[in-house]
Amino acid sequence: MNRRGFVLATMGTGFCGSDPSERYPYATEALIAALEKPDLPRIAARTVVIHDPAPGAYQYSHHPHITYAFGAFLAMWSSGIEREDRPGQRILWSRSADGMAWSKPEILLECPEPPWRLTAGGWATANGRLYAFINRNRRPEAEALHAGLVWYPPLYLDVMEAGSDLHWTAPRTIDSDIVANESTRQTSAGTWLLAGYTARLESGVLRSCAGPAEEYVFHPAPRVLIPREELKSVRRTPPQRPLGEPSWYERRDKTLVCFFRDDHASFRLFASISADDGITWLRPRQTNIPDAKSKSAARMLSTGETILVSNPCVARKRNVLAVLVSRDGTKFDHGAILCDAGEHRYAYPSVIEREGRVWVVYSIDKRRIAVTDFTVAELDRTAQSRR
Repeated sequence: MNRRGFVLATMGTGFCGSDPSERYPYATEALIAALEKPDLPRIAARTVVIHDPAPGAYQYSHHPHITYAFGAFLAMWSSGIEREDRPGQRILWSRSADGMAWSKPEILLECPEPPWRLTAGGWATANGRLYAFINRNRRPEAEALHAGLVWYPPLYLDVMEAGSDLHWTAPRTIDSDIVANESTRQTSAGTWLLAGYTARLESGVLRSCAGPAEEYVFHPAPRVLIPREELKSVRRTPPQRPLGEPSWYERRDKTLVCFFRDDHASFRLFASISADDGITWLRPRQTNIPDAKSKSAARMLSTGETILVSNPCVARKRNVLAVLVSRDGTKFDHGAILCDAGEHRYAYPSVIEREGRVWVVYSIDKRRIAVTDFTVAELDRTAQSRR
């Protein structure tokens, strides 16, 4: 049985409590109304642009990830010549001692010859080593040959590693059918979970008990079909709903929740739940949490609160980046605006917490890379301002 066979044979057996439907995340009516206007408080934060490419080549910047290791903040992102995910796309990185003053970006990994392209896949630290994950795949000239595929196999996931000197090893491949969406993280049980999706848009997690850069087993969420009433034309078999860019978090009761972007027509996040440390997942359900078809980042903080950094103001599309907050990981009842200046697009956040502050890296107009940070206590202040 291959790595997916066992999972498919056991999929859907996860169970959370007596009524799983009561455990899916949701937003309160008051929060949804505030998002529609939008009418949210602004979070007091610091922001710095860490990459603004000079006129000329490599104008595209996207897919950023942030971490802290060896006494410094580190950020990586995809760097393309002009447009998104075109051949020749490479990986840049930058460092900072305090999160405010960043080094001049350097090439972390240059792209092989076209038609190859690279996208940033996130970070991990373990046992005194730092790991950088990079997605490597091709953009074929004859895309019609790959009908039904969002990405074109093989989808290699490569990893480089370094010690405190930050001298990187050559990349090695650890998977051949995954696009890593966010940095791999550990559950409270110590299991490493890397959220991503395959060429046929199976979304789920790569799961490893051995380490962040060891052999993983893919555990997908069950597929969801698009209801016939949502289709523009009649089909005998409804197509699969395009759920991608998963981001997971853990609740206090040890259940895992994974959000998914819906690229169809709902403009809502979908969510799945796992009660067995990511081995099996309940079928994703549509939540009432708005989403402007963009990547989100979910994380449980040291306080036990869960934050969701996303583009939840659908009418403004990606012009508003906000932080939604839940005290129990189920009910999201308040939030705050992180970025909304002008008509710029703030998107694809990556989040970490360190020493009482939350750090968010994101792209602006798919050209610049910025970092914003705020105190965890600021989330409570914005909640009280709404009362």
